[in-house]
Amino acid sequence: MDNNSVRTITQIGDTVVLGGNFTKATSVGGTQVTRNYLLSFNADTGKISTSFVPALNGSVEEVLRGPTANTLYVVGGFSEVNGASSSRVTLLNLSDGSRVAGFRAPAMNGRANTIARAGDQIFVGGNFQDVGGSFYGGLVALDASSGALLPYLNTPVTERHNNSGGGAQGAIGVRDLDVTPGGSRMVAIGNFKKVDGLSRDQAVVVDLTPTSATVANWQTRRYEPGCFNWAFDTYMRGVDMSPDGSYFVIATTGGHNNGTLCDTAARFESDATGSNIQPTWVADTGGDTLWAVETTEQAVYVGGHQRWFNNAMGSDRAEPGAVPRPGIAALDPRTGVPLKWNPGRNPRGAAVYALHASSDGLWMGSDTEWVGNRRYHRPRVAFFSLAGGARVANDSTPTLPGEAYLGTSGANPLRTVDFDGTTAGAPTNANSGGIDWSRVRGAFRVGNNLIYGQNDGALYKRSFDNGTFGPASKLDPYNDPAWAGVDTGSGNTYDGRISAFYSQIPNVTGMYYDNGRLFYTLQGQSTLFYRFFSVDSGIVGVDQFQASTGRNWSTTDGMFAAAGKVYVASSSNGLTAIDVQNGVPSGSSSTVGSGVDWRSRALFIGRVNSPPEAAFTATCTDRTCEVDGSDSKDDRATITSYAWEFGDGKSANGKQSRHSYEDDGSYTITLTVTDDGGSTDIANRRVRVSAPPPSTVKYRAATGVARHQARPRVPIPAKTKRGDTLLALATFASRHPKPKAPKGWRLVGRKTAGQFASFAWTKSATTADAGSRKRWRLAGRPKATFTVAAYAGTDSIGAVRKSTARRTKKHRTPTARASAGDWVVSYWADRSSSTTKWKAPKSVAARRRVFGAGKGRVTSLLADSNGPVNRGRVGRQTATTNAKSPRSVAWTIVLNGN
Repeated sequence: MDNNSVRTITQIGDTVVLGGNFTKATSVGGTQVTRNYLLSFNADTGKISTSFVPALNGSVEEVLRGPTANTLYVVGGFSEVNGASSSRVTLLNLSDGSRVAGFRAPAMNGRANTIARAGDQIFVGGNFQDVGGSFYGGLVALDASSGALLPYLNTPVTERHNNSGGGAQGAIGVRDLDVTPGGSRMVAIGNFKKVDGLSRDQAVVVDLTPTSATVANWQTRRYEPGCFNWAFDTYMRGVDMSPDGSYFVIATTGGHNNGTLCDTAARFESDATGSNIQPTWVADTGGDTLWAVETTEQAVYVGGHQRWFNNAMGSDRAEPGAVPRPGIAALDPRTGVPLKWNPGRNPRGAAVYALHASSDGLWMGSDTEWVGNRRYHRPRVAFFSLAGGARVANDSTPTLPGEAYLGTSGANPLRTVDFDGTTAGAPTNANSGGIDWSRVRGAFRVGNNLIYGQNDGALYKRSFDNGTFGPASKLDPYNDPAWAGVDTGSGNTYDGRISAFYSQIPNVTGMYYDNGRLFYTLQGQSTLFYRFFSVDSGIVGVDQFQASTGRNWSTTDGMFAAAGKVYVASSSNGLTAIDVQNGVPSGSSSTVGSGVDWRSRALFIGRVNSPPEAAFTATCTDRTCEVDGSDSKDDRATITSYAWEFGDGKSANGKQSRHSYEDDGSYTITLTVTDDGGSTDIANRRVRVSAPPPSTVKYRAATGVARHQARPRVPIPAKTKRGDTLLALATFASRHPKPKAPKGWRLVGRKTAGQFASFAWTKSATTADAGSRKRWRLAGRPKATFTVAAYAGTDSIGAVRKSTARRTKKHRTPTARASAGDWVVSYWADRSSSTTKWKAPKSVAARRRVFGAGKGRVTSLLADSNGPVNRGRVGRQTATTNAKSPRSVAWTIVLNGN
């Protein structure tokens, strides 16, 4: 992008759409073109579409996938589309930029800023008051297909946030909104003090019932302060709902004002109720604007022009705890603490205005040209690929029974005790690992690492496995070498500052970790404290919280957590087990582990049941998805449970499952696996489903034969009609069979691997072809299978892709591109003396299986999509054999729909 800024991004299949206030753009390797406010390009090649060139006369604020394939909602400040008068909401054909016939939204007397869809309705927010001649006050519902005004939503936003009579005086309205995946609740932010007459200063949650929308019993007062109202009327900038709809995150500007949510990202629970709701967490920049926010299962991505995060004490400078995160950051969804990922943007410009998470990665739109410290030139749009990225660090904690480690001073500074939660074995001396345990101040095992404090006022990390300690590394994420000394352009550098917690470490008497929180006790103090903590980045949260007030913790001399309890060693009376309630130790307690002197500031459980690793494939055809969790694994235990959530309120259990959705849309499928030690892991995938597009293609019939001849005769399906497309696939137990097809057949592809070759031909059928037998000529007499299929309603072959594999039972077809209405043929073959069965995936229709005879024989399976597919990537269909195939081949062939 060559000027101004990108304000909104979405991806539909392999097409990325950008909107904003830009007017010029350049393709990868191309020349500059004019694109006013809206363009699309290919996600793989970066080539700007030459057919999608809609003409708008004003800025685009948001784009959203349309209600049918290849359509796009656009909202903004424009009033004309393609030379004709238009509402501020329009629906375009993604293929050519034309307006979709039958969609006509009513006139609005102000800019539309934001749009979201729930079922057959779209919700639009903006700085308009009247819609279709009636008062709606910045928030309206329209029919998703026709754009017609609906009476469903009548909750106008009113009164300017800054009602002081001075300072900035912006337009009243909604800046951003989002809905839960199931369409039950909507959150909206903007410049308003009331919604439907109820006090809801700058943020409102709306209940979306089947018949009407009403303001929910959800109110926060945290956005009532004016902050820098001389510069900002409303300081709300962005909001995004989590993939499961359980929470949302709001991003703001407004200037640093102690005790407010200005210049922060804050998480709120969407099902909370009450009149003074508090955020679950607050991520503070210390005085810099945040704008874009995008929630995913693993991270909350936020962008703006911030210099730091974890900087609640700062005001335009780094204070204790601050970490450099120039312009973009990833936060832990549980705590808001920054994760390790830190690409940065320098210069930072005004903001990152748009973030969009696709199944392949994260898109970013801004007004600047660089990613990193002028490292990657990405003018105003950049993509961060998941491929080659890293998983968030494992933060699993130990279970019982296990080995408790006690680090002390003396001749035998490290001992182990077998402990099951009640009974303890005799202490045994252990390898100290070269650590001076007398200096350790609190320790805990997490994942495959030991994290501990020392009396020098620092946290350290070592790998730890089966009693063996790796080298120590000091946790100092506050001074990222990539940003050390780099000028921010605002009179300082990106250097952070060590956490204030480090000054407390010499006085720590016990420490443990649980679910994003670091719990600890301090010498001479009766309180159990905690701070948020990221195992992934090593960052300790700025704020200190009190975890428990019902117990005197001043006698603590070591503690650890396991199996739903906290175990506290006392300087006077042994080991106490305390039940955990609502995440903190506050339940009943009992004395356990008698006969052992548990006193140790370095007390931790060493043996960890490493959690399973959840992974799955999802193959979707139309509105039906097949999921398979077979790729999940557990190196030290056995997976006993596979639990699926499909993102529409439905669930299932089992390693494999099949689910059909009632509505088109994007859904997040979640797999939770549990092993026999009680450890769990979660994997998520976003899928897009939609009803099948119309198509003229139809399957007629197929034949298949095995041959061991030099001039084999191959039967053509008797049901073949004149004009049908015939597709012939043959696979040979020879590398150079040199097949010569009958007259009229055109070769469309070949694949060889070792002593193995596969070919595909096509032909437009004549009346004489039906039921005939055609002769192929070969070099020698290789064993082979031939399959011929006839399809009506298609006169051309699209993409043809093929791949080979070795020594496997699972045979996956390669990926190809298809257009809406195409059919997809899948073909698998192997050379094997053991294969006697082919099993097709449930997502395709098996048409013909062929099995040769004798050693080194060829076997094959032909299948197809049994209906039209949607535009985008196709293939990736996995067929299985009853035995491992020494060699196999797989094809994906697209039949173009008319």
